[in-house]
Amino acid sequence: MTRNQLIIIGIGIFFVLIFFLMLVGVIPGFRKQEPTAVQATLTMWGVGRDNGQFDGALAEFKNSYPNISVKYRGFDSLDTYESALLEAFASGKSPDIFMVANESFPRFANKIIPFSTTAMPLSQLEQLFPQTVEETFVQNGQVYALPLSIDTLALIYNKDMLSAAGIPVPPATWDDFKAEVPNLVKKDKKTGDITVAASTIGGSEANTKNAADLLSALMIQTGTKMVSSDFSNATFSSEEGRNALAFYTQFANPDTNSYTWNASMPYSIDAFSQEKVAMTFGYLSDVNDIKSKNSFLNFGVAPLPQPSSAVKASTHPFYYGLAVSIQTKQNDAAKRLILGITTNPVAAASYLDATKQPPALLSLVDRNVNDPIMNVFSKQILFARSWPKPDDRAVTQIFSRMIDNVVSKKLSVYDSLQQGASEVNTVFQQKSL
Repeated sequence: MTRNQLIIIGIGIFFVLIFFLMLVGVIPGFRKQEPTAVQATLTMWGVGRDNGQFDGALAEFKNSYPNISVKYRGFDSLDTYESALLEAFASGKSPDIFMVANESFPRFANKIIPFSTTAMPLSQLEQLFPQTVEETFVQNGQVYALPLSIDTLALIYNKDMLSAAGIPVPPATWDDFKAEVPNLVKKDKKTGDITVAASTIGGSEANTKNAADLLSALMIQTGTKMVSSDFSNATFSSEEGRNALAFYTQFANPDTNSYTWNASMPYSIDAFSQEKVAMTFGYLSDVNDIKSKNSFLNFGVAPLPQPSSAVKASTHPFYYGLAVSIQTKQNDAAKRLILGITTNPVAAASYLDATKQPPALLSLVDRNVNDPIMNVFSKQILFARSWPKPDDRAVTQIFSRMIDNVVSKKLSVYDSLQQGASEVNTVFQQKSL
């Protein structure tokens, strides 16, 4: 055997040995890191002060990853939080993990490192979470964020006022809802002014909480296609969209039998809390707000009414997903943590117990069957639907203006919807530049 052959064989043996040592973990290489070997101190930002809401979930996670710890920073409001977050990204000092609202995701998608299709394949996502999560947080087949809880828009009703009007159960369909309005509204006999409203529907965001979300929900319920298939322009200016806007605004039109709400009314949540209105629409967060304003109010929660002809039920969701910052230097640990607390039912349940929120995991939907309010919100995650808005804040303002234009009779339903779609298209164009 020649000297050159011996050198080649020696080099081959050397690389085989290196490969073997990497494979068995003697030196770093191909072998996957054991959980106990992963060490990191992660920063996480979100909405809500640190009241120990993550303690139980993180304790469960640390059973597998004892050397990963988290420093959480919470903010009092979504607006304050997003402003601080954008400033942190601009200065290159973003947290490793941050909460992203489902409505805000398009504005933050380019600041997120998605999960690999191996770490979170779509098939697993569909088994674990309701459809809204895939509709919201998936782009190009990759998952960008995962939630711990999902809130949804529901009907909130005053039990005493419905009972006094001879209404045994809250309306389940919009036809029933419309039929009950004349039975609930009360007017001054001399002036004709509304003294007690049937519901907070028909107004704009100026005095009607969740007006834009409710209009969006009505559009989706009536089969309105909200955006084009390539998510580049609005398509809700259709017959279905017009029907939804006309239905919504009739309740603020004095010329209809459905008239029950106007711009002079108190803010909707305050009006309901003060028993000046029989029904309103809100999220679980609004329920908590109502309780804080009037702890003695006898009210209940029911699923959002549906069209009588609806094939599938739907309601509007609001929730946060946990995402990995594109600026993080601890990508692997951050993703392990998010997966560890959002997909583990024990960890997720600990978070829900601490926050009193409805679940995001399908396996936890039935955990609130004995709580009449929480059970409604838990079950509604199964049919929560939204649409990709280019800028959630801008779209809310546009939808509010659409409502105002119709109610004030500045524009017809057709023209208001056309103008609104044009304004949303402008936002789409601005985002693509």
